[in-house]
Amino acid sequence: MEPFLSWFISNAIRQHPHRDIAKLKDVVHETKALHDDFMESPTIGFCVFRCIQMNYTDIIVCLLEEGLDPNLFSRGRTMLHEAVRISSPPMIHFLLSLRGIDKNAYDENFRTALMYAAKGKPQCLKVLLKADCDLNVTD
Repeated sequence: MEPFLSWFISNAIRQHPHRDIAKLKDVVHETKALHDDFMESPTIGFCVFRCIQMNYTDIIVCLLEEGLDPNLFSRGRTMLHEAVRISSPPMIHFLLSLRGIDKNAYDENFRTALMYAAKGKPQCLKVLLKADCDLNVTD
């Protein structure tokens, strides 16, 4: 998986307006052919969380089209938890729009994204409440 990670870091997440999504798809196909568990790997988790931090929704969509689970669990949390962690209401809104996302998923500490947002992230909390996240879930 090293070739993918190296390519991804040097090309896909570099800040430039003309990311080559077609090339990314090709590299993902090649990597998946070599590694059956690629879309569940720590490598893909690192890449997706980096895309969340940099607001690269186009790359996230590409990876979802290639089989990424919208409820990817990496580093002890989901993509939605990561978006709350970095206080990104636009990314939270984007992630909530994804088909199949579990907006009430727990992290490794049995906390939901809503629970984290309730601890000092009012803009994130607002987005999650509008999405009808379950207020009755407990940790």
